[in-house]
Formats: sequence, structure tokens, C-alpha cells
Amino acid sequence: MDSAGELRVFGCVYVIAKNSRRKKTSLGADTARDEMTGLLTKQTIMDYIQNAIANKTSKLSYLCVMDVDNFKYVNDHFGHMFGDEVLVTVADIIKDAVEDCGVAGRIGGDEMLIFVENVADRAELKSVLRTIRTNVEWAYKGVRDDLHLSCSMGAAAWPKDADNYDDLFKIADKMLYRAKENGKNRYIIY
Repeated sequence: MDSAGELRVFGCVYVIAKNSRRKKTSLGADTARDEMTGLLTKQTIMDYIQNAIANKTSKLSYLCVMDVDNFKYVNDHFGHMFGDEVLVTVADIIKDAVEDCGVAGRIGGDEMLIFVENVADRAELKSVLRTIRTNVEWAYKGVRDDLHLSCSMGAAAWPKDADNYDDLFKIADKMLYRAKENGKNRYIIY
């Protein structure tokens, strides 16, 4: 009770996600991470990439834009809770694939941004992207026969393809849409 004799209630908010590696968090504790997926937030990943480019802290690096193919279908046919589970699963796949070579963030709905810094060459980048694509495709195989999950990605190299974030993003985004136009479930590197 406060000094006026009124009862006050204080508490803590816990978020428990079935497939998340992060089991609990307090409200506002980590504004740099997307609450559901544990990936960096849009602003945090953009700031990170812009800082790396501005400070030239990275050698050849790649900006990848990714989204889950037909994600609206997942939400419409299986429900938003299952859609959230899919996003957490995809985020975990991305985190596992880039843990030693880059960072990833969620920039909206089912769209992710991946910045790969510590790869020797284009072949190594392809290996990372192929791992993500394959693991997303196989995430629900044998679990749900009515779900055919896949993702599309577009990538561009810094400083080879563009020397600033905006141009680099535009090129990678264009490659994403080219991947979608060419049948989805693939990656295209500029």
C-alpha cells in the first residue's frame, strides 16, 4: 500500500515462446533484439551495417535480404500462432548459419537482413546461403505434409557492388525479387 492507503501492484512481464532459445525477458530489457525471434531489430541491424561500412571495419562483406516464400499462405491457412512458430524456426536457422560469420536482423514481417562479414569469398557466402535455404526447406518436412516452406534471398557485396548502405540494400533487394520471379526457393548474388 502507498501512503494514501491505496493498493499498488507492480510486476514483471515474461515472454515464453515455445521454440525460442530465449526463455524469458523483462519488458524493454533488450531493445536491440526482436522480441519474438531474438534477431536484431531493424534499426539495430541497419545501424550495425552502416557503422561497419562507414568505419570500413570489414573487408569484403555481403548484405543479404531474405524472406519466407508464401508466408501469407502460412498465416492464412495455419494461423498466426503457427506463423510465429515458423518465424522463430527460420530465425534459429539463420542464427545457426551465420553465428561465426555475420549478424542477422528482422526488418519486417517475414523479412530478414543478413550481413555476412567473415567469409573468404563468394563460394563461402554461397555455402552459408545454401545452408539457410536448405534448412528452411527441410524444417517441416515429415512434420507437416501440407506445408512446403521455402525462402528466397538476394545478396550484394560491399564495397564491390556499392560503397554505401542504401545502394547496397537496393541491389540486394532487387536480387531478392529476381529470385522470387525465377521460381522462389533460391538465392541470387549480384
